Amino acid sequence: MDSPIVSDEQWQYWADELVKLQASVPGPVGFYDEAFSDWDASTGYHLPQDEYVAGKAMYILKLEERKNEAIKNRSNAYSS
Repeated sequence: MDSPIVSDEQWQYWADELVKLQASVPGPVGFYDEAFSDWDASTGYHLPQDEYVAGKAMYILKLEERKNEAIKNRSNAYSS
């Protein structure tokens, strides 16, 4: 992706938060348990990239595009 919407620093912060949350929950939660069973937040390369994840990613990208378009339109309205 050429222009990520989440910085590496923000991703790492959220990943570290998730590791802490997982440690506080005893046992499986029923949502990608196997994929995250030994995950330590050092990387996300092996995490699931199935249809559900791809759909959520596309939804987030569309939201980001809409937000950027709204900002651009607002900026153009003020400069006119």
